[in-house]
Amino acid sequence: MRCSLCGKKIENGTLCNECIETYKQDKAIEQDDKLLLKINRKFLPLHQLLVNFEVILLGIIMIVLSILAQNISYVVCSISFIVISLLFFLMINKRIAVGTKCLFYETKVVYTFDFGFVHRKKVLKYSEIVEITSDQRFLQARFGLGRINIFSNKSGFVFNGIMIEDVPNIKETVKKLRELIGDKI
Repeated sequence: MRCSLCGKKIENGTLCNECIETYKQDKAIEQDDKLLLKINRKFLPLHQLLVNFEVILLGIIMIVLSILAQNISYVVCSISFIVISLLFFLMINKRIAVGTKCLFYETKVVYTFDFGFVHRKKVLKYSEIVEITSDQRFLQARFGLGRINIFSNKSGFVFNGIMIEDVPNIKETVKKLRELIGDKI
């Protein structure tokens, strides 16, 4: 007989001793429900408008060209296109911000992303986490936001960790995060 997970030869049963221990540890981690910290993404409309500056610039160019064409219907169409595009971008970014959460428990990190038909959930044990970093782009720094990157030992050429954009009060959040889980990594 062979172990159904690793393929090792065993006397009887379906799992070898190592796989049984791993299974028990995974079950214990699944039942961990003591929440230490919750990190959400923050939505700031002005920040999102500045991030999508190219749409605004395109709209301004369209309005100027339509004014130069001296056609009022072009101006109205250009302005309505800009407003609809910006509202669409803001709506999508708001939904993304609402659906992004990172929960830190005693033994694991749970990242959830819900947007439309996309539902992702990633669970990392603290033993799988290699490093936690934070950074800020220029606009994020102006609005007091930042990004948290959680690198796992599964991370490779293609990023396979967790990235949380637009975290409010990034310095305080990272400080609190390092205090809570710094010794567990």
